[in-house]
Amino acid sequence: MKLLRSNCGRAKSSSLWIIGTIIVILIVGVGLYLWTRSSSQGVSIAASVSQSPVVVGMPFSVKVDLGDTSDSDLENVQLSVSLPSSLVMADGSNMSIINQSLGNISKGSINEQTFQLVPLPSVNSSQTIAITASYSIGSLSAKFQTTSNLNVNVQNLPLTLELTSPSTTFSGEEMESVAAYGWNPASMNMSSSTTLPPLSIQFIYPGTFSLSSSIPSASAANESTWQINPLDPSDPGKIVVRGKVSLPDQTQFNTTANITANILGKNYVILSSSAQTTVNASPLSLDIMVNNSTSTVAQPGETLDYTLNYKNNTQVAFQDIVIQANVSGGMLDWNTLQSSSANFDPNTNTLTWDPENTPGLGSFAPGSSGSVSFNVSLDKSYPINQLNDKDFSASVNATITSPTVPYLITADQTVNTASSITKVGGLVSVQAAGYFRDAVSGLVNSGPWPPQNGTPTEYTIHWDLTNYSTDLNNVQVEAQLPPGVTFTGQSSSNTSSTLQYSSSTNEMIWNVGYLPATSGILTPAPEGIFQISATPQSSDVGQYMNLLGPTSLSAQDSFTNLPLTAGSDAITTLLPSDKTVASGDGIVK
Repeated sequence: MKLLRSNCGRAKSSSLWIIGTIIVILIVGVGLYLWTRSSSQGVSIAASVSQSPVVVGMPFSVKVDLGDTSDSDLENVQLSVSLPSSLVMADGSNMSIINQSLGNISKGSINEQTFQLVPLPSVNSSQTIAITASYSIGSLSAKFQTTSNLNVNVQNLPLTLELTSPSTTFSGEEMESVAAYGWNPASMNMSSSTTLPPLSIQFIYPGTFSLSSSIPSASAANESTWQINPLDPSDPGKIVVRGKVSLPDQTQFNTTANITANILGKNYVILSSSAQTTVNASPLSLDIMVNNSTSTVAQPGETLDYTLNYKNNTQVAFQDIVIQANVSGGMLDWNTLQSSSANFDPNTNTLTWDPENTPGLGSFAPGSSGSVSFNVSLDKSYPINQLNDKDFSASVNATITSPTVPYLITADQTVNTASSITKVGGLVSVQAAGYFRDAVSGLVNSGPWPPQNGTPTEYTIHWDLTNYSTDLNNVQVEAQLPPGVTFTGQSSSNTSSTLQYSSSTNEMIWNVGYLPATSGILTPAPEGIFQISATPQSSDVGQYMNLLGPTSLSAQDSFTNLPLTAGSDAITTLLPSDKTVASGDGIVK
């Protein structure tokens, strides 16, 4: 009984001690929190901008007042100003965080800091500057922080821009685009004499655009750029551009005008305007067929038969027609190029048909159709010498011209173009090989050799891949295990993918996935290795036993977007790849 009372007393004393400790910790924690809170409440950050809103490209100042309203001096004060990406230092320094050491601040005083910034174009008009002040108080080693955010309203320059272009045109016809621009400084309470950053207008044309003239003249250094600074708000300006495009019928293209501002040495797009134009069916149509198709995918060694069809779509006879076809491609065998009538220039790889070698082009009657042709063969092998030798193709860019211009078309000649790109499909191979003695694989095969009826023997199977000229996706290799053959669970690969056994189909499967071009040619061949165990049956005695069914590979050619397949023969105990195996050794005993 006394022992029980003694234990109860100890337990009660221990509980009181724990509760007391917890109460002390809570009191100290709450006191520290309240003291820290009161210490930070005695410090204020007041930030403001010199104007609102601020305008893109126009410098402005940010003033930060750090005040000490506490009962203690602030020591080792550090000020940090974090800028969003669209606000930069006016001096051009590349700082996203401005750090200032302010030393000590006496109680009751205010420290003022000013920063000069420039806003850049941004999709967001509201930008936030984060301001943090860190400091210590008296002899305390603890650091305190006060934070504040300043929201800056950024507006674009009060500019206007409108681009007009014809909705339709003919290939080779002169078209006119007009960029009308202006500005309204009063909308931003800006003076018309405000100094703006250097402004310019840049035209972006389709690649075949040829500039004929412009008012005013373009910059000497760049025929697509016009300086427009300074601007007169009472006299909106415009830039008139005239030029021609050579594009196939029904092609839609955009012409774009951008107002750019040079801010701290870099050009930024301030405003943009675009107009779409469609190329009308040409009075003189032209199209290209390759092997009687417009979507041919060729293979090495194949002959490409090109037919250029043309037609007069008007009621006017076209005179002195000239057709030219520029041919290019890294796999073309130029020695095989043939054409019944065209002149060929080997310096430019261009074939030319004209009235001299093709009399029907001298005068081409209304509604008439015609064609010219040539053929050229591809090399029988891919010219792979470096890693980027891939995605081969044959291209033809053709033009048809005539000095005859139908009524109401503004051009000095009738022009039409056509182009053709024939992709060369990829090639992949898989080589399946079996081994009994295979120290290189790191797997040791056991069992009798020559194979014995009713006794298992282990073998290793190698799958080696070679991919030639195109990147492949969804590469998968598979083969079925015949009766009497099982997977031991041992496999390896020099790729990131692993080999798997499917018990439902009794297949070995290797999901390689992505396989880059030139794998196995300029880089080591991707290889998958797995071990099998084969137990011969009485029906196998006196012949070679089947170890693996035919191997099949499937893949998607990422260049042509067509499927690719490859395969390798079945493997038996003949094991021709194992050089340690003599002829006849693999016959089951």
